[in-house]
Amino acid sequence: MHEQVFTDTCRWADVILPATAFLEHREIRRGYGAMRLYDSPAVATPPGEARSNNQLFGALLEKLGLWRDGDPMTDDELARAIFDGSPAGAGLRDQLAAKGVAAPPLDRPRLFVEIHPATPDGKVDLVPAALDAEARHGLYHYEADPGSERHPLALISPAIAQQISSTFGQLRKGEAAAELAPEDAAARAITDGDAIRIWNDLGEVTCRAKVSAQVRAGVVVLAKGLWRFHTRNGQASNALIPPTLTDFAGGACYNDARVQVERAP
Repeated sequence: MHEQVFTDTCRWADVILPATAFLEHREIRRGYGAMRLYDSPAVATPPGEARSNNQLFGALLEKLGLWRDGDPMTDDELARAIFDGSPAGAGLRDQLAAKGVAAPPLDRPRLFVEIHPATPDGKVDLVPAALDAEARHGLYHYEADPGSERHPLALISPAIAQQISSTFGQLRKGEAAAELAPEDAAARAITDGDAIRIWNDLGEVTCRAKVSAQVRAGVVVLAKGLWRFHTRNGQASNALIPPTLTDFAGGACYNDARVQVERAP
């Protein structure tokens, strides 16, 4: 593991290496949702032996004898390789030096005018033959809801404003709450603050209930990024996700999780 804090996943690791936080290493980054580029220097000293991703992998390449001439081994070398690899790199570097922020040559490129899909004819292909053949039932196919009489409720795990996935979860000390629609709670004699059990054939999560009119009937909301100490039995929504895979790339079918909820004893 290469981590900044001792996460739940670290408990499974044989070796744990300390990682720098974003303020402790140089980083070339773009704006989130904005077409702007930043070259952010380190503004804090890394604690102990913490290293950035690039520093760690550079050291591993050297130790394992896998380094090749020209491989960027430091954060500065990696940044230089990023700019050198772009036809607009010199201009972006000049903008960053002058203003601290850089914009692309086309500030707001227009689809089908300045940029086009990477298809042979430059048009959108709604049913590409290769992808259609790869999908089990073709690209466009109706799948029935995976819910059942035993597990009728859809479990969703959206992000919350105070965390980035599990990052900073160690700072949230309160118990997690699963949100239920009033009609689903009433049907199960559950009231706000009750201890509840969320379960299916794969596992269970016990936590407290939050009855919310903002939740649609038939849905249970349990935030993603929870740590073990946030629930009463040390489990989170991952314990309830089915082992099925998506048609493409073999991704997890998080949205197919179906559960039942009851008051905990």
